Amino acid sequence: MPKKLRNESTAAFHNQRGATLIELVLVLSILGIITSITGGILHTQSRIFVKIYERSTMLSDMHKVMNQVISEIQEISPDNISKMKDNQLIFTDIDGLSVEYKLKNNQITRNGSLILDGVQDDPFVYLDEYGNSVNSPDDLKMTKIILTVLQNGELCTMEEIAYGRN
Repeated sequence: MPKKLRNESTAAFHNQRGATLIELVLVLSILGIITSITGGILHTQSRIFVKIYERSTMLSDMHKVMNQVISEIQEISPDNISKMKDNQLIFTDIDGLSVEYKLKNNQITRNGSLILDGVQDDPFVYLDEYGNSVNSPDDLKMTKIILTVLQNGELCTMEEIAYGRN
């Protein structure tokens, strides 16, 4: 009897079929297609993430500069301004210190220190009470700050109006 069991079990084992070469190639092809689709999706998602991160960093830098400039302009009067042309704004702050904002080579500096890079146009537009451009601090009622920045092929513009003390 033990001999018979052994023959039946070996017969059952020999009757089972293994995977054919065609089946293995088909499974590997399907896995390759799934892997390439998944890899493409992951690559696209990582590029999108980098682009969003760079844009949010640029906007954050622009907001920081905009808030700094506005807060300083709001604390001065037209009498404190010594120059407001040629891509420069020079004034004396409330502590009596000279402050110079300057646009040169697409960079805004404050007292010689870089605060924003990639700026495309003069950021300062000086206006009277009717919104007309002025060239003299005597006629100045408000300053429009326009930050147009180009970084990594992306152009972004931010605009605010600051009113100084009268």
